[in-house]
Amino acid sequence: MRQDSLRNLAPLQAAHSAIDEIRLWQKILGARPEASIFDQIISGLELGLFALVSGLYRQAYGSLRLTVELTAGLCWFSTNRLDLAEWQSGERDLIWKEITNEDEGVLSPRFRKAFFPELNNEERRYNGLNKKLYRELSEYVHGNARTWAGPDDIKYDEKLHRAWFEKLETYMVVTMVLLSLRYLQEVEDSAVGELAPNLRSRVGHVSAIAEYLDERLPPAVAAATAPATPLATAPATPLAAAPATVVTTVAALPADPAAPAAAVNNDVKDND
Repeated sequence: MRQDSLRNLAPLQAAHSAIDEIRLWQKILGARPEASIFDQIISGLELGLFALVSGLYRQAYGSLRLTVELTAGLCWFSTNRLDLAEWQSGERDLIWKEITNEDEGVLSPRFRKAFFPELNNEERRYNGLNKKLYRELSEYVHGNARTWAGPDDIKYDEKLHRAWFEKLETYMVVTMVLLSLRYLQEVEDSAVGELAPNLRSRVGHVSAIAEYLDERLPPAVAAATAPATPLATAPATPLAAAPATVVTTVAALPADPAAPAAAVNNDVKDND
C-alpha cells in the first residue's frame, strides 16, 4: 500500500515545498504572539501527509481540515489578543463561523480595509473558497454518508489520494491570499523579498498582490522575482496531476461577492 502511495513522488515533493512556504512565514512572523500557532499548522500538514501515504484517508482529510481552521485562527488572533490568551489557556474555543464571518472575519471587507485595502473586495472570493474547502473536509470528520460509500480499509485509493493534494493546493492559494492580506504590508522589505517568489507563483493572478510586490521591491529584485511567463490561477508547481482543479475552483466562485459559493453537501453544519 505504501509503495502505491509513493509511486509518484512529484506531488509529495511539492507538498513538502508547500510546507516550507508556511515555515518561511513562521520565520518572518515568529516574534508575534500568535505565531506559535504555526507549529500546529505545520504539524497538521505533516501528519496529514503521513496519514495520506499510509492509506489513512479519513485522518489525512481531518488533519488538513484542522490546518485550514488554525490558519484562519492565526490571523483572527492577530487582532484579538484577549481571545488568543483565553484560547491558549483552554477557556475559549475557536469558532469557525465567527472567524470566517462575511462582515467581521479574517477574509472580510473589515479586515481588508484595515490591512490591505488595495485588494478591492477580492477577499470575499477567497472567503467563499475557504469555507467551501472546510465544509468538504468536514464531511470526513463528521462521517457524512457519502464518505463511507467505499470500503474504509487501509489500502491505496487513487481517487482519495489525488483529491487530497488538490485540496492542499486550494488551501495554499487561500492561505497565501490570507497571510498577504493580514501581514504583507507590515513586514520588512527584506521579508517581502523572501516571500515574493512564492507569492508570485501561488497568487500572482491576484493583481493587487502582484502590483504591491512590484511597488514595494527595488526594481532589480522585483524583476528577479517576476514570473517568466504569465501566471494562471494554479500554482506553478502543481500538487496533484490535475492542476486545473484550483483554476476551476477559483473561477467557480461567484462574480458577485454577495452571492453564495458553489453548492456543497449541506450535511455538515458550521457549528464547530
